[in-house]
Formats: sequence, structure tokens, C-alpha cells
Amino acid sequence: MIGPELQFDMDNHNVCYHCEQHNKKLNYECHSMLYHDYVSSPKYQQPTVIVGFQAELYDVETWAESIRALRAQNCPLLLTTKFPHEISKNIIKIQAVLNNTVSPVLQTVNRFCALRPYRDLNSNEVFYRNKHLIIFRSLRS
Repeated sequence: MIGPELQFDMDNHNVCYHCEQHNKKLNYECHSMLYHDYVSSPKYQQPTVIVGFQAELYDVETWAESIRALRAQNCPLLLTTKFPHEISKNIIKIQAVLNNTVSPVLQTVNRFCALRPYRDLNSNEVFYRNKHLIIFRSLRS
């Protein structure tokens, strides 16, 4: 995981028998930095997929540089949000930053979202973490 609010952490998780037989591994790393800083750091590893949890790309202007770095990865991008209106805000922000009309291949309710309800302190609405899912094949048009 990558984000300025995270603490550095890494771990190797056990995988199922089938994955073990196919030499699959699950490594977990946290890096306390912005994504565009991560891709130019010595810790960088080329991703095969990128997932953004509770993504509010439209909310902070510093996301522009990271959105451009995400496009350069040329891999699938999955974003989750807590409210459906955040999906369109994220798409509009990505299109504005990249100056193109890249579109998601899927916008749906995430079947694997959290089941515990939370209350949004700004709107007072109840939400479930990662409730809505957007999938881009890539941010390249």
C-alpha cells in the first residue's frame, strides 16, 4: 500500500495449497509516500494491477501528478468509493488531468465491500467502505 498517511510495514502472507503448488506468493508492503514519489524511488516495483481504496482523487489537487504516474504504469486500475456520486467525480478528475476521455470498463456495486456501516461526518449519511467499484483497463486512451 502506498500513501503519505501510512507507516512502513511489510509481510509475507500464507497462501492456499493450490497457490503454493503454482509457486504463487502474497507479499504485503506499505510505503509512506505519494504514488508519484514511489514510482521514482528505489523501492518501486512494476505493478500488474493497481487498487485505490476509498479513492477521492477529485478532493486534493496533489493527485494530478500521481494520476499521471498511474497512467504511465499501463495496467488495470481499480478504484473503490463510499458513495456512487464519487465515481463520476473521480472519472471527471482523471479525464481532466490526463486531457483525454479514458473511460472505465466497469462501474458497479462492489460485492466485497465492508458490511459494517459508518457515518459520514460531513453529510451525516450512512455508508459502507469500498461500496462502489470502478475498473479501468488502463489510463492510456
